[in-house]
Amino acid sequence: MNAAFAHTDRAYVLTRVDYAEADRIVTFLCDRLGKISVRARGARKSHKRFGGALELFSLVEISVQKGRAGRLELTEARLMEDHRAIGADLTRFHSACFVLSLTKTLAGDEAAAAALFRLLDEALRALCRASGSSCTTVELGFAASALEVLGTGIISDRCAVCASRLPPNRRAFFEPGRGGVVCRACGGGSMILTASTLEVLRRLSSASLEELACAFVDEDAVSQLESAVKSFIEYHVDHGSRRAGHPAQIRSNIARARRDV
Repeated sequence: MNAAFAHTDRAYVLTRVDYAEADRIVTFLCDRLGKISVRARGARKSHKRFGGALELFSLVEISVQKGRAGRLELTEARLMEDHRAIGADLTRFHSACFVLSLTKTLAGDEAAAAALFRLLDEALRALCRASGSSCTTVELGFAASALEVLGTGIISDRCAVCASRLPPNRRAFFEPGRGGVVCRACGGGSMILTASTLEVLRRLSSASLEELACAFVDEDAVSQLESAVKSFIEYHVDHGSRRAGHPAQIRSNIARARRDV
């Protein structure tokens, strides 16, 4: 082990993959170190090695060092919170899996990692309290806030192309490729969001995730908003990460689309 590189940090487990006969490769999002993948030797062979500290959604305190060939290895892991309420409800579990998956993709931007850690922490705590459609509202709130952290927030209060203000209490066009709501003069969009859906979308930016977990929202509006937000993510995040391997591509995609009027 390389004792010159030894760090202790708070972290969330994002993914686990079996490796060799007894080990696991665990990807963490850390408070200070950002996203890291480490080898947990003996994690499969002995439950006592790391206890229950390598379960998904767990907040843990980890110690890592550089091992053979300069690769990071996990030396200690102490469970701080297991957020077990997430695993007790299928809707919460699905929402939490979406949150972890998006976090893993967006945390490639090192400058945003610390802010994403705080958002992830808030989201998992909120999901422990949420139920039903509120779980979807929390996951969409997390997605909207995470995109804001990257500087690519979904524009909902004005046209994403010409920046003209939208009339209140009216439905509006939505185009994922151009970054949000688009006025008719700029060509409109592939989706039409109701006034109720737009209201929920704007609330995602102003309310905390804890507030969203307890708030009552129209289920039809949440369903339509889920389609809009996830279309935005699919267009910019999923496609961008496959092409460029870095969230910075998202910003380039949106800027190019807004110019293509």
